[in-house]
Order: sequence, then C-alpha cells, then structure tokens
Amino acid sequence: YVYSFTTAPAAGSRKRFTFAYASDSRDGQGGGERGMFGVNYYIVKKIGALASYKNAEFIQFTGDLIDGYLYSKDEMNLQYANWKRSIQPFWHHFSVYTAMGNHECIMYEFEQGEEEISIDRFPFDTHSSEAVFAEQFILPVNGPESEDGSAYDPNPEATDFPSYKENVYFYTYDNVAVVVLN
Repeated sequence: YVYSFTTAPAAGSRKRFTFAYASDSRDGQGGGERGMFGVNYYIVKKIGALASYKNAEFIQFTGDLIDGYLYSKDEMNLQYANWKRSIQPFWHHFSVYTAMGNHECIMYEFEQGEEEISIDRFPFDTHSSEAVFAEQFILPVNGPESEDGSAYDPNPEATDFPSYKENVYFYTYDNVAVVVLN
C-alpha cells in the first residue's frame, strides 16, 4: 500500500484549502451497513469518501459518533472500534479530529420505585465517558484539565468531575482555529 499525509501549512500562509465537518453517525434506519452495532458505517464511509474526493486537509467530526448511552465499557469500546473501522480507509490520508457528543455516554443506572436515574460512570479517571473516549482517540491535550477547582466545584478537596484530557482541546490549521468542547 502507498499512503500519504500532508502536514499543516506554515501559520499565516493563507493558501486555499478545504476541510470537512460532520457529526452524528449513530446507528441508522435501514439495516445492513447503516446499523453496524452503534455506527452508521455506510454514512461514515460516504463522509470519508467525499472528504477525500474534495481533497480535504482534515475532518472535524463533532459528536454522536456512536449510539452510546451504554452501561458496559466493553460495549462502548466495541462501538468505537466499529466507528474507527468505518473511517480507517481515509484517515491514512488526512487527519480526523473527533469530539464527544451527548451519545458518547457510559453510565450507571439506578432504580428507585418506578423512577430511573442515570449518572456518569466512575471512577472518573478510568470509567467515565471522558476517560473511555480519551482511551480510544489520540487528540491534543491543550485544553483544561477538568472543572475540579473551578467556581462550580462543590468540594475542592475531592475529585468531582471527569478529566477533559483529549476531549476538550483546540488546534489551528493555517488561518482556521477550531475549539472542541465536550
């Protein structure tokens, strides 16, 4: 196989370029490749193919990569593996930046009578939605560490929030700056 990869232009070069933006590739209607355990494999391949056809320098894929809303880390990892397999033929040729959406959620569920309550999995450093996402993707680590120690922290002496490592970040490509939030 022959692969290629282009590095970002020098800052301020102001040369024309194309980038792709997409989101929401969750499992879709229609079966087959539209429903590959949590991923619309068909549409992700189409997004990658169109980005390649248009000579995109990178793709920013912002959230709802998978169905998510799961209770098992293994199931979550399987859905991420399916998403990565669907984009794999293309990310050998340009960067693919991902971000968390509300569907990238792994949780505990508690029942109290007829009421169900769902919360993010813990411990936060290994089992939270953010930790599982960070294990799956190599992304910039230049964002805030977490909301611990912020004005919203209910207890500065304890870890109350998951890390934002590799799921809140920023990057620049020539004259375009992208801020990725969770």
